[in-house]
Amino acid sequence: MSKILLCLTSLLLFDDAVADMVFARRVTLSPGLLHLLWTPGQEYLMLRVEVKTQGYFAISFGSVHGDAKDTQDALLGWTDDAEVLLQDAVVRRDGIVISDKTNDYELLEGARNESDFLSVTVQRKWSTCDQLEDMPLGAGSVLVSWAVYSSTPDNLEEFARLEEGERHGSQVVIFNAPPPPLPPTSGLRVWPVMLPKIRVSSNSSFLRWCTMFQAPETKNKHWIVGAKPEINHPGKVKKIIIYECRTETVESGPLAPGQAGRACNTPDSVPNVCNTIALVWTPGNIVIMFPKDVGIPVSLNSGGTDYYLLRVFYSLSDSSEVVIDSSGLNVLLTSKKPKHQASFLQIGLDPDALLVLPPRQPAVIVRGWCFQQCLSNFLQAVQNQEINLVSVLLMGQSALRKVVLRHLHESEELAPIVIEFGFQSESQEVRFLDPKRRINAAFDNLILECEFNTQDRDRTTLGGENSDDETCMGYVLYYPRTALSSCFSQTVSTRILDLLELKNKTNDISQDFQILSEPKILDAILNFDWGAKNISSKIEALQRELMVRSTKGKCVNTFGDQIGSPSRSLSFYQEQLVALSKITRCGIWTNKAQGHERQRSGTVKKFLPIFAIFVFTVILVSIS
Repeated sequence: MSKILLCLTSLLLFDDAVADMVFARRVTLSPGLLHLLWTPGQEYLMLRVEVKTQGYFAISFGSVHGDAKDTQDALLGWTDDAEVLLQDAVVRRDGIVISDKTNDYELLEGARNESDFLSVTVQRKWSTCDQLEDMPLGAGSVLVSWAVYSSTPDNLEEFARLEEGERHGSQVVIFNAPPPPLPPTSGLRVWPVMLPKIRVSSNSSFLRWCTMFQAPETKNKHWIVGAKPEINHPGKVKKIIIYECRTETVESGPLAPGQAGRACNTPDSVPNVCNTIALVWTPGNIVIMFPKDVGIPVSLNSGGTDYYLLRVFYSLSDSSEVVIDSSGLNVLLTSKKPKHQASFLQIGLDPDALLVLPPRQPAVIVRGWCFQQCLSNFLQAVQNQEINLVSVLLMGQSALRKVVLRHLHESEELAPIVIEFGFQSESQEVRFLDPKRRINAAFDNLILECEFNTQDRDRTTLGGENSDDETCMGYVLYYPRTALSSCFSQTVSTRILDLLELKNKTNDISQDFQILSEPKILDAILNFDWGAKNISSKIEALQRELMVRSTKGKCVNTFGDQIGSPSRSLSFYQEQLVALSKITRCGIWTNKAQGHERQRSGTVKKFLPIFAIFVFTVILVSIS
């Protein structure tokens, strides 16, 4: 009898702990019907499903890009008499839901109350290494599809399709990201940085507009701690950047403070002294908030600058579309000095460099390097030559599928800083790092690795920030603040032209910027015949060039000065290419999880207090 008492008592204590657990993240899939709550751990994801139904629920996890090879991992739950049942399942390519051969979920708790709300808490390893029937949940964005059925399943081998549920839907969720900082409820000053109702039109479908602002007059020092976007035309505004402008003189004309501004479509149309980013917004971020101990100084008396450039990126449906817009950011300021003075660093592949992506390719990998030599040039005066990365915002267009921000410490690759296997250009959330990643300038390199899919394209895709171009960039918030604004690498244009046998188009031009300004060269690249015989060898050589031999570094400070141009030999890249870990669906950070086909939670708790009284009664009886 004592063994039964111990089991029941332990069950009560365990269930109480799970029931009272405060989950770090929460998303409502259907108001009043279905909620997901979760807490990310180092190896496991703890997930709770709360659903109102007398039948069962089905939750599936799949690729946001709908890749045919990526099956949808599914989780089903319901009650049977006095027990909660859980089934690991798979959504086949034809939509049929079948039971999984193995169960990789551990059922921690199951309960139903008198309002027909079913609560099921499970845990699963981030990746089970089941390449065929499980979706890795720790590799960035996951498409969560769901269905709620009014009756329990009558066939435990094959279940109803998700679209056959009385209620069903889908939503993209990032499970492995820490929650963003919450904005303070008081004590902040709002500085509106908005366009003054400009008329947006262009002879192309993509336009950028710049307007200069002067820092607000304040009696005390202030710091930027976040921003709230004000977007007049969602879907048209693709990005907003506020730059710090390091100048003591005010530019005259359209870019003078108080003026409407002007179009700034090309890099040379942006003042050279406006390089360091103060804020960046993209769709998917309802509000931008820094951690409470981090801030960016505003105005010279705080260690910042007095002038800021607002740059708004538009994507129009066609060249004849006209939009009247006054979008911008409500910048949030605090007079409380933060512990850490921060800044933004742009990393990846220089958007102005020659990037050539061949069409009809399922995967083209590009790497942008932030070299140790570049970092050390700016961090020599920083304590221990170290900076701390706070957050990362990834940037790309519609062909970008996967992004990995890698961290090399000397010859050793550390755990990736960010992994995103479901990149979406229309929704790019800021990824906060917890714990913050420490970078040592004396030993470390950063590599931003981007994988593009061009299967739906018939001609060459070039690098750039237009809607039909592609980029491999990231915006990193870090502290302590330095004068470094960008840490890029560049492809060597002459080598790419050699590979494509287009060198005769250059007329002995050797400088990259001259090559990129030649219309006939760009036209020859865009219209290159990728269907020619034996083209596969050229594509393979181009892939090696983009991955391995981006041998030119580009370090730019806040004044727009290029400080040094570190380069590496081919042997260095070949060594690093071998050293870099291949990140797959299985992941380099997980092991295979084992399980059983179906689990039962035990007695369903109608009300937790009643269950507690029952256990207490059993204990009294045994003692008597």
